[in-house]
Amino acid sequence: MTFGPISEARSADESLEIQLDGGRSPLAIPRQHGTLNDHLGFPSIDRIGNPDMVEYLALPAWNTPPRSIDDWVEGITEAGGSATLRRESSSVCWLLSPALNLEGYALIESGNPSAINFELKADDPSHALAVITAAAHSLGWEIHAEGDDDDRDEEVDTSPSIDEE
Repeated sequence: MTFGPISEARSADESLEIQLDGGRSPLAIPRQHGTLNDHLGFPSIDRIGNPDMVEYLALPAWNTPPRSIDDWVEGITEAGGSATLRRESSSVCWLLSPALNLEGYALIESGNPSAINFELKADDPSHALAVITAAAHSLGWEIHAEGDDDDRDEEVDTSPSIDEE
């Protein structure tokens, strides 16, 4: 059995309803009890209907040597954050930092990350963005803001800041 697009919707009482192919399922989870992913044991990603989340895409810069996912954990730590890994498979790994309210979905190719989609969930994600930007710069990667229009994604300045006196 296959299903079409799956989406979440919030009802007037803030319960979570799952929609399959545009129709409502009988599953409704009161919002105070978490998301569907919480109930199913999946990572706590609330991608649909979360205006407080921003996404950034990390990509290796041109001619950057391969870096390991452990290099990213070290880079985030050196930049003032902390991160743990949750390996989903040989081609997918999560970089998780509850303290920064960020999760990074890393695509692994030939044993190394080829791209990381960071989701920042804080009301003010500036600290988390500063940490991943510093980590990216130290690893020779670039951070791109994901906007509404993919053709206009903006690259985040990863150059070291210089304080002017």
